[in-house]
Parts: sequence; C-alpha cells; structure tokens
Amino acid sequence: MTRTVVVTFEDGSSHTYANVPEDVTREEVRVRAAREFSAKAIAKIDRLAPGAGPGEIPTAPTAAQAAAGATAPVAPPAVAPPALPQAGAVRGLADAASTLATAPAGLVVGAGRALGTLAGAIMSGQFGTKEAADAVEAAMAEGMQSATYAPRTAEGQAIVGAIGEAGQALTPILPLTGPASQLATLAAPAARQAAAAAAPVVAAGARGVANAATRTVAALRPAERAGDAAGGSVGASGVLLSELRQSMANELPIPPQLTRGQRARTYAEQQAEQMLASDAKFGDPIRQRYNDQRQQLVQSLDAFIDSTASELTDLRDVGVAVDKTLRGELAKAKTRTRVLYKEAEKAGELGAPVTLEGVAQFFNDNTAEAQVANVIGAARQKALNLGLIAEGPDGKVIAQPTTLKQGELFRRSVGNLTNAEPTNIKFAAELKRIYDEGTAGSEAAAPLYAKARAARRQMAEQFELNELTRNLIGNKRGTADRAVAFEDVLRRTVLTPGTSLDSLRHVGQIIKKSGPEGQQTWRELQGATIRHLQERALSNVARDERGTPIFSVAKFDTELKALDRSGKLEYLFGKRGAEQLRTLNDVAKVVFNPLPGTVNTSNTATTLAAMIDLFTAAGTGVPMPAVTGFKLIRDQIKDRKLRARVAAQLN
Repeated sequence: MTRTVVVTFEDGSSHTYANVPEDVTREEVRVRAAREFSAKAIAKIDRLAPGAGPGEIPTAPTAAQAAAGATAPVAPPAVAPPALPQAGAVRGLADAASTLATAPAGLVVGAGRALGTLAGAIMSGQFGTKEAADAVEAAMAEGMQSATYAPRTAEGQAIVGAIGEAGQALTPILPLTGPASQLATLAAPAARQAAAAAAPVVAAGARGVANAATRTVAALRPAERAGDAAGGSVGASGVLLSELRQSMANELPIPPQLTRGQRARTYAEQQAEQMLASDAKFGDPIRQRYNDQRQQLVQSLDAFIDSTASELTDLRDVGVAVDKTLRGELAKAKTRTRVLYKEAEKAGELGAPVTLEGVAQFFNDNTAEAQVANVIGAARQKALNLGLIAEGPDGKVIAQPTTLKQGELFRRSVGNLTNAEPTNIKFAAELKRIYDEGTAGSEAAAPLYAKARAARRQMAEQFELNELTRNLIGNKRGTADRAVAFEDVLRRTVLTPGTSLDSLRHVGQIIKKSGPEGQQTWRELQGATIRHLQERALSNVARDERGTPIFSVAKFDTELKALDRSGKLEYLFGKRGAEQLRTLNDVAKVVFNPLPGTVNTSNTATTLAAMIDLFTAAGTGVPMPAVTGFKLIRDQIKDRKLRARVAAQLN
C-alpha cells in the first residue's frame, strides 16, 4: 500500500511525494528531502492516506519517552490535499521558465570569470595549487549567481525541483572512455543542474568547469616530476650516463647532437619526446633533429671510408686489385727462386749425387692407391724417365743414383701433375715431403742450393699450401673459370665466417708487404669493408622526410659484431679504428632504438585529444561561447608549453 507524503519547509513552501511505500520511515523521507532541497530547512513531514487529512508520520518513542511511559503518537486522520489554485500554477510555470531561460547565460558568465581567474593563476605561476583551484571555482559560482534567476514561489521551486530529478536520470549519449569520460563526468552535471535549481547549479557547475579546466591545462604540463617519481636514471648516476652518451657521440667524425630523451634514456623522457615529435605543429624541430642524426651517422661512415684512402667503389674492381697484387707477389717469388737455383747450378752444387730411397719406397707402398690417385702413377713414370728409379723383375722400383738437378726437376713435375682432386693433393704433398727429407743432407754441403730450396718452400707456403690464397688466384678444376669471382673476393677474404682470422692475416701479410701497390690494395679492402657495413645499415626501403634511408641498427650491429668476434675488425682497422666503429654502433643504438613502448605508432594520444575537444564542445551541454573562450586560452597555454618543451628536448 502507498501513501502521499508532504514535506513542509520553514519558509512556508512544501514538496509532495506521491506513491510512497507505507514502510518508508520518517527519517528516510527527511534524508531524501534534505538532499534534494539542501538550501531549505525542513519544518515538518506529513503523510496523507485515502480519505484522511494530513497527519504526522508515526515514529517510535525515544528512550526517555519510553521510560516516562510514552507511546508512539497516533497519526491524526488524513485529509485530502488542497487543490493547487490555477493562478498559483501559472505563477509557478512562469517562475520556473525564468530560471531555465537564464541558466545558460549564468553558465557563460560564470565560465568567463573562471577563465579570467585561471589565466591570472597561470601567469602568476600559481596554477595547479589548491588556492588557484578554489579561486577558479569561486569565480565560476559568483558569475553564475549573478546571472541566473532563482525561483521565488513555492510552485516554481516545485517545478524546477521536478526537472532536476528528471535531469539526474540522464546519461551522456557519446560513449567515450578514459580522459574524455572523466571530462563528461565533470561538465555534464553542471549543465544538467543549471536547469534543475539555481543554487545547486552554482556550486556543482563551478566545481565541474573549474576541474575540467584544471585537468585540461595540467595535461599539457611536462611530466618531469612524475617521471622522476616513476623511476629511471636519476641523481648523479643519471647525469653521468647522460653526459657519457653525448661524449661518446662527440667522438664520431661527424658528431650528432643527442636530444634530451636520447641522453637520459628514461621511459618518461623518451615517451614525452616521442609525443612531442608527433605533434604536427610543434614537433618539426625534433623531427629535423632526428633527420640530422641519420645524415650525420651516414656521414661518419663516409668519413671512415675516406680515412682509409680507398679509391675503388666497385666490388669487382676491388677483387681485381687483390688478384693483381697476389699474382704479382707470386711472380716475384718464382723469379727469386729461379735465380737462386741458377746461382746454385753455376756453382756446381746441383751436380751433387743423391739417391732417393724414400721416393722409391713411396711408389712401392702405394701401388693400390695409384688406382684412385692418378698423380702417383704419373709421378712414378716421371721418376723412371729422369733416372731416379728403375723397375725390377718383380715390378717393384729401385732407387738409382742421380743428381740434385734431376731431383729438382722431378719435384717440380709433381707439382705440375697435381690437379684439384683432394686425393691427388694429399698424395702429392706426401711425395714432396719425402723428397725434401731425402735431399735435406745435401743442403749442408751446398749453401746456394739450400738458399734456393728455402725460397721455394716459402713460395709454396704462401701460394700453394694456404687454401685462401690458392683459391684467390687459382681456377676451378678442369676449367678456365676463376675459383673465386672478382666480385666475391671481399666476401671470401673478409666477410664470410668460413674464413679464419689466420687466413685473413696470411693474405694481409702478403698484400701489405708488396710495396706501395700492395698498401693501396689493403686500403681498398678496408674501404670496401666499411662500405659493406654502410650498405647493410642503409638497405631498408624506408626513407625519411629528406629521402635519407632509415638506418638499420640491427643489420649494422649484426655485421659489425661478426667481424669483431672473429678478431677481423681489429686486424683490419687497428685498435683505434675498431673502437671508433664500435662507438658508432653504440651511438646508433641510442639514436635509433628508443625504449620499448615509448613510440606511439597508433597516434592514440593525438586522436584522444581531438575527441576531448569534440566532447567538450558537443557532449557536455556547455554553451559554445564558453567553450570557444576556454579553448583559446588553452591553446595559447599549450603553444607556449610545447615550444618550451621542444626547446628543452633539443638543448
């Protein structure tokens, strides 16, 4: 069963609640009325029953009353409420209409005064303090009070109160989340309560607009204090690391000037810097600094190439230069060896007798192997022709007395008879070793011959026994094609992991000892190596605003570390040169590798800011003049703040 409850205020006005459940107590009605009509003092609360007049809602006696034997009061018979006079209804409607008509104007005036107070707080440096927020709220309230009509009749107050109840049930239509929904929560109550009652509008509207203004401008403020509190490199260690990073960059031939975020390398700094760089209006100086850094790193690599004094840019030309130098050194070694043998021959030392028992034993022991290694049979026939051995009745060979000259002819023939088959190479090397051991005793009695033999061994070690050198100047088995193409010389000599540091050092020693031409060839290898690193780093298709290729730190780092781990980097460029390239790699990581999560590739922040602007203008019910004035001041503050922050990041 339900009843009608009438709340009477001390000023003589009243408010009626219809269809109130019978179990609702007097205190519950008082709490609701006090909440909805906070500006009025409650005189009494009556409830009306069908066919009864007004009566006091019964309540339980207090403890003192119970002790005195009091009982709960009995409600008097309820009477029907008097009908609202027609003239009173008309006055109430007119009173409420005046309040609703002046509420938007009051909000505009209040917003104007609040903005003026806010601007003064910003200029004086008090923005963000509690005192400034209170001053903005007070200015908003004062402005709204001065321009909003307050209903004076009981009927008008009742109508406005009913409108206020309906307004509290409204929800925002625009479905926003995050900062935008917070802004709606602040501003929408101000707009709704402005239509509900003059007094609640002033307080709630002032608080909502002031808080919205404070939040919006605070969002533009740099997050230095928040960033320091959140962590990162702070204190003396942070300053030291920041200085070290810039000092490291200054060691490059073309030193890039690091930004504040790159030097500090903290999450807060880099996230703020990336957001500033993405700003279309003010981020251009930071973006240009990034573009400058890309060019400067490329220019530093160019400077490293220039420091090698290399002249060739084509890989084939570099391969031709290496081949020419190695073949030139091989020709010199052959000439030197030939001359020494001639001198020994003129001195009669090559006519000394020798018997090669070991060579004969080699042929007898490898009769079966001759079926798979044709160099054995060919060398056996050559030894028979030169008289080094003779064939016995049982098919075995017997060593015969001969001269060193005939023996040297035999040894030279073994080398000429050997092809690229691994089996032939193996048996030919063994046969030469046995021959050298068999003639070692003759060297002591023939010094010129010993000198010629030493020259021959050195030539073999340099150009025949080392696989890399042999392949660089040799041909593929059974063809006239080079074993290593000119275009592939750099890769096979320096870059491939299959080439050991010892092999590179072997080739380098031959090249660097071959006079001015060899020195230049070595410089060409150095320049080609750095050019390869540069090409790998700039192999991305992406370009920046100036058309400069985007520097790939990952590719450069991979190539450089491969050379560094093998020891080739220091051998090629020395300790200082290798350290400079390592420094460039470290600086590239600082410049092009921001901390994970600091780059907003989806541009969410910019989109959200635009949504907040749209919601402020269309979703809160704030009149456009107030929104326009507030946005003008906000944009001016934002421009000044952003310019200062951009300058701080670059200095």
